[in-house]
Amino acid sequence: MKIAHFSTSDAIGGAAQATYKLHKNLMANGIDSRLFVKYIADNKSEQVYELEKNENRFSQKLKNIRLTKLKSNYHLKPHTAFSWNKFLPNYSLAHEYIERADIIGLYWIGEFLSPEIISRLKKPIVWRLSDIWPFSGGCHYPGTCVGFKQKCGQCPALQSANDKDESYKLLERKLNAFESLDITIAAPSQWIAQLAGESTLFRQRRIEVIKTGVDEKHFKPLSKHEMRRALGVSEKAKLILFGADSASDPRKGIHYLIDALKEIKSSGIENIELGIFGRNYDKTFDRLGFPIHYFGYITELYLPVLYNCADVFVAPSIEENLPNTALEAMACGIPVCGFAIGGMPDLILHEKNGMISRDINSNALKDCILTALENQEILGSEARKTILSSFTQQHQTEAYLALYKDLLDQ
Repeated sequence: MKIAHFSTSDAIGGAAQATYKLHKNLMANGIDSRLFVKYIADNKSEQVYELEKNENRFSQKLKNIRLTKLKSNYHLKPHTAFSWNKFLPNYSLAHEYIERADIIGLYWIGEFLSPEIISRLKKPIVWRLSDIWPFSGGCHYPGTCVGFKQKCGQCPALQSANDKDESYKLLERKLNAFESLDITIAAPSQWIAQLAGESTLFRQRRIEVIKTGVDEKHFKPLSKHEMRRALGVSEKAKLILFGADSASDPRKGIHYLIDALKEIKSSGIENIELGIFGRNYDKTFDRLGFPIHYFGYITELYLPVLYNCADVFVAPSIEENLPNTALEAMACGIPVCGFAIGGMPDLILHEKNGMISRDINSNALKDCILTALENQEILGSEARKTILSSFTQQHQTEAYLALYKDLLDQ
């Protein structure tokens, strides 16, 4: 079986990392797998190739100028991810392996492959949904918008009142390009599977839920005493850990976490300390009055050390597919707290292996955190069991292999 995967990158961002891990695990299971990308970010990656462009630098510069001019006609809503998919390079698919592939895998490609290029992939396609872009007019998360269920236009992300704006045009391009293709959807969560099934583009397609897997041999329980000593965290501390990447994005829910921490501070509970990692540190945390351990950006190699220092991990997003950090923390035996949004209910059973609230407010999040701190050992133990039973990389790989085989047997 030969699988040709397409992803913007092999290493930059959670979606790219998930793609590469699947590719690598397929190879470990004896599958002839290749990954084709816009750019290679990690020179240690195996069987990864940059797609060649059928155009010169001058042509690319002209396209960039045209794209800049197009964007100037709109006022993109702040903190909104939107992939225009216009004036992209003309990539060549004339690669021997692509021509011989049995299955095509698509991933995060919003600024990489155009619908017109995808239409030339005349093989069974399995498209893993990192977000809703594959079936939207350009946005990656819909918020309250339901345009993807009709034909887009009047896009709130573009702050547009035009029925036939760029979101409408992109969805039309996708509808025309994908009409004759054999596309199967692989959804990491029930939430995004439901949205895909309601979309104009994919409601008639086969949709399979395939859970994201985590490397349970790397992300595993370690000695909290040793990890805390290594990172200078007190043995007495009740450490609340969270990631601060994209803290300014309202979708990440950091404002709920800050307010929840204020309530915890006013309650007078002793020995609470905060552990924060990621590239974007919000100085608001400095004013909360807790001892803070800011670890900055942490590579995957050292993340298990960090998780194992914590008593609880907080993932306060209010719109998310399924955060890798929640999977990783639970694999380390650390209970996760958050809201019952996106893929979180697929992973977390409230008061069984973690804490999630259907009420999205700071008071509910505070209660989740405090309950998790009081029951850290039993929740953490059950969290690890959940990962081992359903969310390992091998579980994920076997599910994809079963889907590939079924598609080829048809």
